[in-house]
Amino acid sequence: MVAERRQIPWLGLFERSPDISAVLAVDGTLLAVNEAWSRFGAEMGADASCGVGGNYLTTCRRSADGGDAVAAEVLAGFERVLAGTSTDFVLHYPFATADEEFWYRLDIRGVTAAAGGEPVLLVRHLDVTDFVRTHQDLRTAAGTDPLTGLANRRSFDQSIAALLAGDVGARPILLLLGDLDHFKQINDRHGHLTGDACLVRVAQWLRENTRTDDLVSRWGGDEFAVVVSSSSATGVAAVAARLRRGRVDGPDGIPLTVTWGAAIATAGDTASSLIDRADTALRATKAARPATVALRS
Repeated sequence: MVAERRQIPWLGLFERSPDISAVLAVDGTLLAVNEAWSRFGAEMGADASCGVGGNYLTTCRRSADGGDAVAAEVLAGFERVLAGTSTDFVLHYPFATADEEFWYRLDIRGVTAAAGGEPVLLVRHLDVTDFVRTHQDLRTAAGTDPLTGLANRRSFDQSIAALLAGDVGARPILLLLGDLDHFKQINDRHGHLTGDACLVRVAQWLRENTRTDDLVSRWGGDEFAVVVSSSSATGVAAVAARLRRGRVDGPDGIPLTVTWGAAIATAGDTASSLIDRADTALRATKAARPATVALRS
């Protein structure tokens, strides 16, 4: 639907755009909306205030007053464009339905309807869901070990550095470094594909025996790292105890155990210093007896 069509010479292109688009007067009144806008509004059950003659700014202001953070950002963007402090405003925002989440890019730009005419605002909502999902998938892949599905070394390094940058004294942080026992012999006797299957089985067991907040990663080769952060020392100790007692049945009934070394973070620790202590504990454990946990604090 369109108001005052003769004042907008580029209206034909606007109406055919697949983007959810509208033309607004400077007071927020909707002068024109394209088919995509009308269709989206109908699907979402929008009322008449979202059609021609309604006021978009009033709708945004009502949502912002109700606590909608996106609407508040949109209002601020409108104000900057109207004040002339910015020629346009861009905002990426999520939009969730009952079934799934979508992502849109909002563009607000001041334009002139016709030579000598009053300025208007062009508002477009572009569906960028595919782009955002692809970007998220790439980020996930960059931080995931392709064999086990655990976090990889890169993700581990970033996470442990972020944890240690906070208030280490506020909650215990425990790092466990584990080494799959006799992995070379497994590869030599059963083949590397069986060895890979053993790594996958251990990774599965680790996920089953840690909490969702714990960081479980394949640190490299046959080594695993688990970072446990808890509000109490009891919570940390419980995770360590489960891992220490663990014995996993691998493919073809191969018994699998992991030797662990542990270190508790202290004030001033860096990722390197914490890893070094856990690694020292791991080597001490392996030298003494397998499938146990040594602790260095």
